[in-house]
Amino acid sequence: MGPVWTLAIILTAIGLLALLHFMAAGLRDVTYIHDMRVRVGTLRKERLDRLQRMASQEIVEVGEAEDNRKAA
Repeated sequence: MGPVWTLAIILTAIGLLALLHFMAAGLRDVTYIHDMRVRVGTLRKERLDRLQRMASQEIVEVGEAEDNRKAA
């Protein structure tokens, strides 16, 4: 019975290591997805702030810019 128990212990250890590996890979994926969601939220906020700053600045239309050059 010695070799059978040794084989069973080895297979159990391999199975446990495989289980731990897949659990770590799943946790890594969840962490990556969370980080990407946070990054996307940050980028959206930065873009919205930039667009609001651009909207608050004076907007010069093409015709107005040409009229200002002729006057000068």
